[in-house]
Amino acid sequence: NSLKNIRAIQLLNWPIIKDKLMVKYPMLDSVSLSISTFPEININIIEKQPWAIVLKENNQDIYSYDGTLLNPNLPDVELPSMNIMIINSNLEISNKNKITEQYLIELQQISDGLKIIPFFELQQIILKETTTELISSTGMKVNLGKVVNTIEKFEMLKYFISNQRKDLEKIQLIDIQFPKRVIVKKI
Repeated sequence: NSLKNIRAIQLLNWPIIKDKLMVKYPMLDSVSLSISTFPEININIIEKQPWAIVLKENNQDIYSYDGTLLNPNLPDVELPSMNIMIINSNLEISNKNKITEQYLIELQQISDGLKIIPFFELQQIILKETTTELISSTGMKVNLGKVVNTIEKFEMLKYFISNQRKDLEKIQLIDIQFPKRVIVKKI
C-alpha cells in the first residue's frame, strides 16, 4: 500500500526504496518493478517460504530457510499448508528475529540430511543442550547427539533404515551419536 501512489520521478530512487523495503520487511525474498503499459507500474513481491516452526513454551515462530522470522509480533499464527520442520526446544535459538548461525547451520544440515532417507517421515526435532533428537511420525526416536559429522550420521541412518525397513515398527530408538556405530532399542 505504501507504494501504491508512487510517482514516475520517484523511480529514480527505486534502489533506495527497495533497500528500505527489504530492511523493513525481512520476510521479503525479492521486490522488482515491471512496466506493462505506461504509466502503469507493477511491483512484484516474492515472500520467503516457511521452512520451520519453532515451538518454545507458548510461542510459535515460523522461519524461512535462511533463518528469518516470518511472523514477528504475531502471537497466534495459522500453520502453513506445506510440510515444514517442527522444532521443539526450550533453548534460546534466535536473536533479533533470526535463528542464530550455530542453530541455523545445524537445522539446515538436519533438513538436508533427511532428504536422502527414504521411509522416514519426520514429526518433530527436539533440540536440547546436549543432544538433538528426531521423532518420526510412528514415534521412533533417532538420537543424533551433537550435530557434528551429520553427513556421516545420515548416511549410516539411511543404510540402517533401508536394511531394516521391514522391522521399523518394532524399533523404538536409534542412536547414531557415536561415529560408525548404530545402537538400536527394540520394543
